[in-house]
Amino acid sequence: MGSERRQLRWAGNAEAFRRVGRGSLSDLRPHGTDPVEIVPSRAGPPTLRYKNEFLHSPFHPMLEAKGLAQTAVESASDVVLVLGLGLGYHVRELLDRTTARIIVYEPDRMLLAGLMGRIDYGNLFVRGRMVLVHDEDHFVEAMEASLRIGARVSW
Repeated sequence: MGSERRQLRWAGNAEAFRRVGRGSLSDLRPHGTDPVEIVPSRAGPPTLRYKNEFLHSPFHPMLEAKGLAQTAVESASDVVLVLGLGLGYHVRELLDRTTARIIVYEPDRMLLAGLMGRIDYGNLFVRGRMVLVHDEDHFVEAMEASLRIGARVSW
C-alpha cells in the first residue's frame, strides 16, 4: 500500500477515533521497522501476522471471529470487553450479533499504529457502541462509563 494511501487511511481512522474513542492517535505514529503483516489466510480473507506470530487464524479468520462472538452472544452481556483489535473481524461480528456496548482495549501501541494506516476501521467506529482505548487510564474510564449496577459483562 502506498504512503499516500496509508496517510489517508490513517487520517480517516484518526477522525473516526476522535469522535468515539478515548484520547488521541497522535502519539501512535509508527517508529522504525513495522512488524505488521497482512497476509492471505488459507480460506482467502486477510489474516494478521505480527512479530512473526498470527493474531488471527491463518486458516479461517472469519470462522474464528464467529466463534469468539458466539460466546458473548450466548452470555447476553450488556458490556463486552475485548482484548485486542486486530483486523476487527471479531468486533464486527459482535456489533452484528449483539446490542452490547463493546470496549476494545488494544495495549500494543506499535501494533495499533501499524494497523491504523492499513485497515479502514471507520465502519466499526460509526456504529456508536464500540469504544477503542489504547492505554490503561482510558480503559478504566471506559469501563466506569459503561458499567452500572447489575450490568452483565463478558470478556
